Amino acid sequence: MKRHLERSASATEASARFAAYEARVAGASLTNREARKVAREIVGVEVGWDWELPRTREGYYRYQGGVEAAMKRVLAFSPHADLLWLETKTPDLEQARGFAETIRKYFPDK
Repeated sequence: MKRHLERSASATEASARFAAYEARVAGASLTNREARKVAREIVGVEVGWDWELPRTREGYYRYQGGVEAAMKRVLAFSPHADLLWLETKTPDLEQARGFAETIRKYFPDK
């Protein structure tokens, strides 16, 4: 979105529009489709998105949302999953315990 604005508007206008976008989506827990709709409303045209661009060489998507965002996603998928896991850079028993306790608070059988 930011790159699109920088290519199609002056620096001041691009900055203002991107700030407006961030204000509307920050903390809103929007789906990709909803966030793209907000972007379209602000920019005035459909903003392109390449689903393959954010992938690593191994095929994984880069994710920087943190444990809180990962937990929201896990809780959303919990009713439909047989297995839930947390993958981290280093082993952290306290983090894993907190992850499991939060899931079991809402889904005791997982």
